[in-house]
Amino acid sequence: MTPNSAAPNGGIRVLLVDDQVPFRALTRALLAADGQFDVVAEADNAVACLTAARHHRPHIVLVDLRLAGHDPGALIGPLIRTTPTTMIGVLSALPASRHRNRVRSLGAFAYYANTQFAELPALLAADHRAFARALDGEGTIAPAVYAR
Repeated sequence: MTPNSAAPNGGIRVLLVDDQVPFRALTRALLAADGQFDVVAEADNAVACLTAARHHRPHIVLVDLRLAGHDPGALIGPLIRTTPTTMIGVLSALPASRHRNRVRSLGAFAYYANTQFAELPALLAADHRAFARALDGEGTIAPAVYAR
C-alpha cells in the first residue's frame, strides 16, 4: 500500500498510541465521526506500537508525547525504521512552543497540541496530504505548523 492510498473502507489508516484508554477512545470517536479515517489499531506502549505498526502499516501513527514517561526519541526513531512511509504525528497537552521543534527534529512530521483537538481530523488529513507529497520528493511543511 502506498503512503497516500486509502484503506479498504476508503479511510486513512491510523494507529493511536496513548497509555490512557479514555483518551484513545475519544480520539477514535472523533476520527470515526469525521469519516476520513480508519483507526486500524491502538497501542498503550512502545513495544505494542511497533508491533502494530509492522502488522497494520498505518498511514499515520498518532502518538502521545508522554507515553508512560517514555522519551519520544526512543519510539520515533524505531518507528521510522519500522515503517518509513508512515507519517508520525505527536499529540500532547504539553505546550507546542516547548516541544514541537524537538519532536520534529526526531522525525515526527507534525505536533498537535490538545488545544487543537476539535481540529484534529482536518489537521491530520491536510498533514497526511503534505506528507505524501514530501515522500514524492516535494519540499513541504506540515500545515499544522500554521494552525496557531
